[in-house]
Amino acid sequence: MAQIDSGAVPRRPHHISSIAHLFLEERPTAGARESVPDICQCAVAAPGGAAISAFAAAGLALGSPGPAALAEDRRIRWSAGTYIPRENGNPRVFADAEGGDRNTWTVAPETGGPKSLVSQGTIPAEQTREIHWNHLGCVGRMEMSHLESLASARSSGLLPVTCSGGLVWCLQEDEAVRLGPNYLLGRLAEVIKPSRIEIMLFPNAWSSAGQPGWLEEIRSVSALLYDSGNLAPIVELAQKACAGISVGIHQVIGPDNLAANFPGGEGADSLWRRVAVAMIAGLTK
Repeated sequence: MAQIDSGAVPRRPHHISSIAHLFLEERPTAGARESVPDICQCAVAAPGGAAISAFAAAGLALGSPGPAALAEDRRIRWSAGTYIPRENGNPRVFADAEGGDRNTWTVAPETGGPKSLVSQGTIPAEQTREIHWNHLGCVGRMEMSHLESLASARSSGLLPVTCSGGLVWCLQEDEAVRLGPNYLLGRLAEVIKPSRIEIMLFPNAWSSAGQPGWLEEIRSVSALLYDSGNLAPIVELAQKACAGISVGIHQVIGPDNLAANFPGGEGADSLWRRVAVAMIAGLTK
């Protein structure tokens, strides 16, 4: 598994301003609609300081059955690139040329993957649409306030920051029922207005990321963090914070909690593939 870059640039509250344009793409006119690809836009973020959103963004990009793109601010605290496997190369992933203020990757569709999965009846054709994963990183109080200020700058001609797709909200298990993270989720949903939210629950071991022994601690987490009966209150709290937006929830444990097990070949089955497909399916209804 790729190691966390200990030399990562410290978090800067203003970094969200440089990726705001990811959510400000012009919508096609009726006459030009046929020539514009139908792209799903999804954001990935976390309320705390752990690297879980970077891990999730990499897993979701690699789990996308069709073509995908991944983008983040170059000054972000934890980069998704840390978790894109490089051992023996990855023929599906292409890092864009360096320069500018963003890290960007293109993920090619698996060779015969979407067509094969569609022909097998595993995935409906509309669920192989292109998807763009926009990694926002750690969205704490300062970052959230800055993002809200961008969204409210109507007088300067800046359009509200919106996301026509979905949001993947990454939480450590002890954050799931706390009011603070859910309060931030509600504020973020108000700004980017997702039509669907998927919560990813990570083990608390991620708070020790980079410290001696943390990987072994993560590998040892193989049991469910919550039983099914305890997941409902988490979803209900998130829905209340987000005014009833559709919310799904997934627990990241076992092999899915290791970058070495991210989808990397045709027909690969993992949590990340299932969430990517579910997100696209939810956005095509």
